[in-house]
Amino acid sequence: MKFFAGVALVALATSSALAVDLSNCGTDTDTFKLTSLSISPDPPNVREKACITIKGTLNKEITTSATMKVAGDLGALHVDQVLNLCQMLQEAGITCPVPTTTTELKYCADTSFLPSDVPINLHVEAADTDSPHLFCFSAQLTIQA
Repeated sequence: MKFFAGVALVALATSSALAVDLSNCGTDTDTFKLTSLSISPDPPNVREKACITIKGTLNKEITTSATMKVAGDLGALHVDQVLNLCQMLQEAGITCPVPTTTTELKYCADTSFLPSDVPINLHVEAADTDSPHLFCFSAQLTIQA
């Protein structure tokens, strides 16, 4: 289920556009260091796809075994998922293994199915065989109508 993965990426992107509570729960040894992000349209809404561009520095290669754990609450609904990070990246045109580099990722997520004015709480952690901490963030937001 890619629902919360897409919401997680939108939450990360909207942190600069809306009053979103976003916290970095990663460590100084995280493999991916986020340097910038942008979103369009700004602010995102439920009537259009939200596209985010994330830039950062990858200090170690991401292998095909990379995973992304997403725990989320959409109102009273709670979901825990473990996703294949490489499959998510492939949808954005990036194939694994991802080499050590400065990376730019553009990902578009359909937000038309999201209810508006319902609180969303997310906790996202990514890991790989060689890198137990790729990145981590938590976010609380409400999608606007």
